[in-house]
Amino acid sequence: ENKPEWFVKASPLEKVPILFVGEKVLFESLVILDYVNTLSPVSLLPADNLERALNRARAEFSGEVIGTFWSVFSAKTEEV
Repeated sequence: ENKPEWFVKASPLEKVPILFVGEKVLFESLVILDYVNTLSPVSLLPADNLERALNRARAEFSGEVIGTFWSVFSAKTEEV
């Protein structure tokens, strides 16, 4: 509701988080995490491909659960 114009312009899905990197904008949590991981001299993710994939799957699942809870807690009426 009442999102500032700069935010709507920067975030195509009008969601957070977003990360400004110079003049460019990254959006979507896992994309931002992947980018931050590339800045670290040592990977923040497990070296094992399967474990890394499982971590990403858990992150996606967590995001969905949090979104569902947010919808419930921010509903203005019982019907919503």
